[in-house]
Amino acid sequence: MKIGLLGLLTFETIYPLSKRFTHWPQAWLSFDCAWGLPVAWVAVNDSIDWRLVSALVVGIAYWTIHFDTIYVCPDKKDDIHAGVHSCALLFGDYIRPILSFFASIFVLSLAYAGYENQQGPLYFTVTVAGTAAHMFWQLTRPNLEKEGTKICT
Repeated sequence: MKIGLLGLLTFETIYPLSKRFTHWPQAWLSFDCAWGLPVAWVAVNDSIDWRLVSALVVGIAYWTIHFDTIYVCPDKKDDIHAGVHSCALLFGDYIRPILSFFASIFVLSLAYAGYENQQGPLYFTVTVAGTAAHMFWQLTRPNLEKEGTKICT
């Protein structure tokens, strides 16, 4: 548990500063979000299923990059002015296909985790297919390319 707390505090400390030194601050946030899963798993179980936990950690990481990049899209103009970086700025005109890749990895990780955990058809229908449909909606609905626009138009 001590190493879990140390990792969490490290990622939480670095994340706000990462906008100053990397174009991937959303990746730092994803480490912060995903770090808790293996720590919680070990706290609840005596052993760790690395295949299942790894799939979920990867999924959380890719999902975090996906949603936080969408979240920062309206701030692109301000970020340029402030001299900070983000995945939204890095991806530029290719933001939608790159976010599609991240969303796809997230959905595939959910499917693999369900397979590893021997989930039934309801899991794959509701969780995996439902998530895929929602990711599609997230990628087609907002205007991600224009700077300073509301993304939920």
